[in-house]
This record gives sequence, C-alpha cells and structure tokens, in this order.
Amino acid sequence: MVFDEPKIVSEKEQEQSYAAFVNMENLLDKLKLLKYEQEFLKDFKIKPIHRYYFVVTKNPGEQFYLFSILAAWLIRKCGKHLENPQELDDPNDTISKIVNEARAIGIVFDFPVSKLKQGVGEQVVYILDQLAIHAVKKNNVILNRPKPPEEKEEETEVLEDESEINLDRVEEEMLAAYSDDSDEENLFHLDDLKPVRKEIHSSELKQNIDEESWKLELERVLPRLKVTIKNDNRDWRSHLEQMKTYKKSIDESLGTTKAQLEKLHKDISSTLEKVTNREKYFNSSFGQHQEGSCKS
Repeated sequence: MVFDEPKIVSEKEQEQSYAAFVNMENLLDKLKLLKYEQEFLKDFKIKPIHRYYFVVTKNPGEQFYLFSILAAWLIRKCGKHLENPQELDDPNDTISKIVNEARAIGIVFDFPVSKLKQGVGEQVVYILDQLAIHAVKKNNVILNRPKPPEEKEEETEVLEDESEINLDRVEEEMLAAYSDDSDEENLFHLDDLKPVRKEIHSSELKQNIDEESWKLELERVLPRLKVTIKNDNRDWRSHLEQMKTYKKSIDESLGTTKAQLEKLHKDISSTLEKVTNREKYFNSSFGQHQEGSCKS
C-alpha cells in the first residue's frame, strides 16, 4: 500500500483558506440583514445555512444547488431578474447566467468560472459575499450604532440640618439613660469565659458503625460508581486512533503478504512462459502438418 506524502501548504494558501471561513461568517451576517430567514428559507422551505456550509465539502450536489438558488435570490435583491435554477438544469448554463449577472452588477473576479461548479470553496463564498454587499446597498440597509443601556444614578439621601440635630439629641438621651453606676454590673468579662472543647472519642464513633451493613452498602453502590465513557464516532481522536491501529496492522501483514505475492507472481510468470512455449510448439507443428497436407 502506498501512502500519500504530506502536502506542503504555503503561508498564502493558509491565509486564503482562513479568509474563506471569515468571509462565510460575514456573508451570513449580511444575509440576516437582508431577512433571508423570513424570505429565502421560508420560500424554499430549507433549514438555515451553517456558518461553514460553503467552505467545507459535504454534499457537492446539494451545495451547488443551494449556491445557485441563493445567488439567484441575491441577484434579484440587487434589482436584476434571474429565475431560480432547477436541480436538473445544466450546471454550465446555470453558472454562465450567474456570472453574467454578477459582472453586470459590477463584481470583478479573476478566477476560472469552473471553480463555481464545485458549489463550495473560497470562490463560491466570494461571489455570494459580493452579491450580498451589493444587495445591502441596493436595499438601503442602515445599521444604527448600538445604544448602551442608561445606568441610573444612585440617589443619595441628603439629611437636612434639622434631622441631623434630632439625631444628635437622640444619641445624647441614650447615653444619659445608660450612664448609671449599675453599668459595671452589666459588664461582660471575657476572661471568665473558658473554652469548652468537646472531645469525641473513637469508641463513640464505633458504636454507630456496623461493619457488615457498611460492606453490603458498598457492594450495592459500587457498580454505580464506575464511570464509563462512551466512544463518540464523530470524535476525531477516536478516528485517529483507529487509523493508527489500521496502519500498524497493515504494516505487520505487509511483510508476509508481499512475500506471498512475489512468489505468486513468479509462479504465474513461469506458467505463462510454459503456455507460450507450448503455444509456439503447437503453431509450428500445425504449420508443418498444414504444409504437408497442401503438398500431398
């Protein structure tokens, strides 16, 4: 088995691939401004588009059809007329109509038109994003600046002079009422307090513990304490581990299988050589016999 060598990706290609993801998210924001959820999705009865739908290849046929009808809808939003393409239409004809209308709107691009036949990729995202930009301008969509909520200032209560005087008077009356000689009797002496420490002996703890019932309870709940992690087939880590396992098994069986195949190849070659020699012998014998028959 031959494994493909890792492809070296340039920094420019990486930036372009990242830009496609960013442009796709910006495209969805513009589509929401154009109310595509209320109009486009409702008219065609389809689910909302994922934010990476036109970047990652999943179902080329479905993605190309959705690209074509979305482009036609955006072109109509730009004030042009283009009928909705059908699934059975010729892809070349559909792309030609979309490209002609896009150029008429003023969209400039220098990539091959055949890139749009895939229905996915940075070229597809670029065309849809440019159409969405012109549609937003055509429909005069104005974005207002966000208004932060007004914070209510805490009202500070200002005491009047009269109330301050009354408060001072109340404090003086309270001090006069509790300034008797009997205050010393009501004093609280901290030195009289002694720390009370309750010691719990181990014998008291053992009285409430039944060893047999404890073991039975442990055996009952032990199966529930085991944590089992279910493998998710969509997890890339499980796929990676499977690939490593498959590669290891292939490498192990490759040595014996290769030797067997080489032996089989030699046997087949030897048999073919024998058949060829036998065929030549029969041809020569038949030729001699045919010549003898003709002479006689």
